Amino acid sequence: MNEMQDEVFSETETLKKESDSPLPPLYAKWADELLGGPIPQETAVDCAKCVRLAKDRALPLPDSNSFHPRVKCCTYYPSIPNYLAGRILSDPSMPALPVITARIEDGFGITPLHMIIPPVNRLLYSEGANVFGRTETLRCPYYMIDAGCCGVWKHRYSVCATWFCKYRRGSVSYDFWKSMLEYFSLIEEAVSLWCAGQLDLGLDALELSSMTGTALKNGPLEYDMRVDPRAQKKIWGNWFGKEKEYFIKCGELVENLSWNDIEEIGGIKLATSGRIVKKYYAKLLEYTLPERLKLGSVNVVEVKAGYYVISTYSGYDRIEVPGPVFEALRYFDGGPVKEIMARIKEEQDISFDDSLLHMLVDFNLLVSADETCNA
Repeated sequence: MNEMQDEVFSETETLKKESDSPLPPLYAKWADELLGGPIPQETAVDCAKCVRLAKDRALPLPDSNSFHPRVKCCTYYPSIPNYLAGRILSDPSMPALPVITARIEDGFGITPLHMIIPPVNRLLYSEGANVFGRTETLRCPYYMIDAGCCGVWKHRYSVCATWFCKYRRGSVSYDFWKSMLEYFSLIEEAVSLWCAGQLDLGLDALELSSMTGTALKNGPLEYDMRVDPRAQKKIWGNWFGKEKEYFIKCGELVENLSWNDIEEIGGIKLATSGRIVKKYYAKLLEYTLPERLKLGSVNVVEVKAGYYVISTYSGYDRIEVPGPVFEALRYFDGGPVKEIMARIKEEQDISFDDSLLHMLVDFNLLVSADETCNA
């Protein structure tokens, strides 16, 4: 590792120990108050030691399941809410601080609510499912190429904070983090607008911001990533020419918000989303096996000596199942698990312990027969 990489990853590990959360500090604080308990670390991945880096580092990569070190999973242009932009600007330890500052000075895609995704990047990303992690054109502008790491890690926004290529508990973890993405997206939408309302943009500018949100009109200037000074002056109102100071103020405002403030700002939509998060959080901590199991989703990606490579809920999170275990899955016909395991032991001399069954259930190879019948 080079010096910058060592420094960033060292800070990342420190933050993990301090917060005991996979989330960035601000969002970890809010999640702790929502859930009343810690979120388990996603131990199947480590951004500092990416499990998907291709052995062959020449583009294009031969393996569609591998990422290039100059891109990784940072194949995305984030839409940073105003208060996170302010926290980045106030944090000299962030490697991408000069990039953020330059974007604000340039003015393109900078609104009082967000530093938004340019329409060209949005369009390319929608068409780029087969090149994720493999093309430099779609690389995040805040990715530190030489260090191979995120340049705004401590203040990353909802999409980046809740996405993992592999999950400790497979689809169970995936469902939880998907609900967390929705939850923090609602916070970002509500709190960024709240910040704008606190800082006296002017009513006309505030109205334009609330109408624009995170999207730009798709005109010639926007596709060329050029700024219309007249439009910028309208949308920034009383803060035109002081955009950097505005973002810093937003960061300061959010720092002083209590959890009750967040819930009040978010309203019924956030409260409802929070209840859904709690449901999936309970499932994430639940390890009781169903009494009846049947064969679930099975997609064999590859057959190697002695085992099968299986893809279920996600093409990225594949698992390797020993051949004898895979062949024995046919015994799971919806009957009682104890009886099925006894039959497998008697006829195939294979033992399914609880840890193996949990893994097969978490990754949807086996599903609850009771839930299927009641659906």
